[in-house]
Amino acid sequence: MKRKPVGVLNIATRLVTMLVSAMTVAGCGYDSKMKSTMMEFDQGKFSAAALQVAPLMAEYSLQDSDGNGKADAPINGVVFYLDGGTIQQAAAQYSASVATYESVWNEISPYLDEKAETKVTEEVAAALTNQTIRTYRGTGVDRIMLNTYQSLNYFALGQPEKAAVELRRAQNWQADFVEKNKANIEKETKAFQDSGKKNGYDASKSLDDPGFQAVLNANYGTLREMRGYSNYEIPYSTYLRAVNRFATGQYEQARTTFKRVAEMLPAPANADAFKDVDMAGNAAHGGAPPQSVFVFVEAGRAPSLKELRLDIPLFIAQVPYVGAAFPLLEMHNEPSVTSFTVTTDEAVANAALLTDMDAVVAQDFNQRLPAIIMATLVSSASKAAATYGLQQGMGNWGSIIGAVYQVAANSADLRCWMTLPKRVLWCRVTRPASGVLSITMSDGKTIGPVQIPAAAVTVIRVRSVNAGSDPAVMTFPIANSG
Repeated sequence: MKRKPVGVLNIATRLVTMLVSAMTVAGCGYDSKMKSTMMEFDQGKFSAAALQVAPLMAEYSLQDSDGNGKADAPINGVVFYLDGGTIQQAAAQYSASVATYESVWNEISPYLDEKAETKVTEEVAAALTNQTIRTYRGTGVDRIMLNTYQSLNYFALGQPEKAAVELRRAQNWQADFVEKNKANIEKETKAFQDSGKKNGYDASKSLDDPGFQAVLNANYGTLREMRGYSNYEIPYSTYLRAVNRFATGQYEQARTTFKRVAEMLPAPANADAFKDVDMAGNAAHGGAPPQSVFVFVEAGRAPSLKELRLDIPLFIAQVPYVGAAFPLLEMHNEPSVTSFTVTTDEAVANAALLTDMDAVVAQDFNQRLPAIIMATLVSSASKAAATYGLQQGMGNWGSIIGAVYQVAANSADLRCWMTLPKRVLWCRVTRPASGVLSITMSDGKTIGPVQIPAAAVTVIRVRSVNAGSDPAVMTFPIANSG
């Protein structure tokens, strides 16, 4: 009886083991796990969404039962906690959201200084299965918005000093993004390319193929044209920093920060921001600062990821082509709220666009796209080569195992922070003498009358997701006037 070579049997054993792992990963995709939670969130049922996400956060906990951070966080813990913290916040569960976001901060803050962004062992495993087994460490946008949203928690809890710390952290992430992002992406791209070459695959040949380039351009061309803001800044985050400085009497710093926002925004929104510059400048020169109300409306949902299946040329004689799964950024429909007005007994003010989160997320994704494509190419080539080896070594059984293995492992990484808004609108009004205002949304909903406390600064934050859903309304003073 002819026996199979020991090497082939060892390969088969390894691939069967990875097959089980790959099928487990593919069957538990982040988007599918979050489906019921997002259904509640999209309908504005934020408390129900918080109940739905709680067991998922427990399953992918970033903390042990004693509340101490684990040495090795679960692969998916950060992304579940990002969405979980946002949902808790929309449900007005501020203390819970603080704890959730703090767990994420503890997990990713080492990357702000010295900790390496990738692990070689993860890259090798990902090449033989798929990118979903890599630890999710948060994108640049995730990191900036993590601390931005944490600052909103502290504003709501009446702790502007802690909010200031979070906004400085957000600014540090943005500076880190500018300094390291390109170098990190180039390093990661080269690491994958070198890994492919060691196994006999030159990814540059696939990338240079005119047909494959045409397919990439057809699917990613429009996305590649989207531009965010200079130096990866997020105006919403910078503006909140200005508001906090203004509220706490740091008028010159507030003027400078408002000016930075005005320089980022196109007309006509920058005209409103320059009014804030003038207001802070007047206070810096001894003028009496008006009691101000800042209204922010976060509308819709930022882009999420969907899977794109493509055939790629490998230029390997035994396996000329193979199917591959790429992540593709998908824009959501226009939200029902595209503008709003604030009415007091003294004036009517119209909103302006503060931040286009679609553009912010797209800019970040476009920066990472070369590394994503390279990783997918090398991973697909590795799986194709392994499958061919099984076919040669085990005949029909090898063909069957190899085919199932490729299908199970051929999944794109679709993990992303799904509860961020599509856009942020804002306006500022002087607190009326009556202490009452109302907000009229473009979808016809009216919020109010809203009672405004006698404070130097009051923030009203509205989260509206879809047409027909009830918005979450959060009102909090930042500093008392007296």
